[in-house]
Amino acid sequence: MIVEGMTDPLTVEWTSAYELVLSFIAFAERRHHKMIDLGPAWVKAVRARLPAAFRDEIAHLDQDLCKKAADPMVSLVRLAPGPRDAASWLDWLGGRTVGELYELLAPIASEDEPLPRDLGGARDLWHRWLSLWQEHYFRGVDPAILSGLAAECERLRRRIGRVPTVELIEDATGRIWIDPTPELPVTLVPMHHGRPANHLAKEHPRTVICYPAEVLPPAPDQPPAPLVRLARALGDESRLRILRFLASGGPHTLTEVARATGLSQSTIHHHLIALRAAGLTRAYQLTPPRYSLRPNADARVAEALRAFLSG
Repeated sequence: MIVEGMTDPLTVEWTSAYELVLSFIAFAERRHHKMIDLGPAWVKAVRARLPAAFRDEIAHLDQDLCKKAADPMVSLVRLAPGPRDAASWLDWLGGRTVGELYELLAPIASEDEPLPRDLGGARDLWHRWLSLWQEHYFRGVDPAILSGLAAECERLRRRIGRVPTVELIEDATGRIWIDPTPELPVTLVPMHHGRPANHLAKEHPRTVICYPAEVLPPAPDQPPAPLVRLARALGDESRLRILRFLASGGPHTLTEVARATGLSQSTIHHHLIALRAAGLTRAYQLTPPRYSLRPNADARVAEALRAFLSG
């Protein structure tokens, strides 16, 4: 457990309760099914394993409600005592009073994302969902995924202090450029199910970044997922134009990229998601957010392709 008041600007942690929550979010957020590496085939296979009533309830879940409730669940994993394996954390969550939950969450709630008015009702709903998810899906997850995430956490921890913090965060997340301080700390959490996206859980004043970690090797003779993302990202004329503009300088806002390319901001946003997932662009956590080409992006493409071709 990370105790509030610590001044470490960057911490790294993982427990299986994180992946319990994040895997459910990956399944429940329907609009992201085509974007995640596991894809629609995984969603279809999981649906077949769930009770019909639970499956139908999640299929009609309000997506904005799901998104808003996800961050408090991630925070409650971080703040919970004990080992926080999935089963133990669910028992802990179900046994908390509304007052205890409020004491934990109120100090870190932001003005932009206030706590639910019915905190007890929200907790009961998510506890039921996650308990069913644990019973019918998560407890059957490949143990290699969980052990791989634990190993990734330790690997990243060992790098703290050996490389600049901003570079370590960008290397882990693939594209986020943020400089944490003791007053504005960052916690990194490796995840598998939501790849290739990063899930940012905003707390006050902490930012928790659940980053995509490659913990399973690709099948024999199959290209690794990062190379596939690169190929998909580069297979679009508009994205190539965006990359060329970003290479000319920056960082640039979404508005500036749209003005330079003649594309709408919504289209630019869609393309930047693919480019960020491929690790080609850097996103600065500013207001408004800004984007640039990652240093040596062209070399990264060549290295990834060369590694695959050489076997």
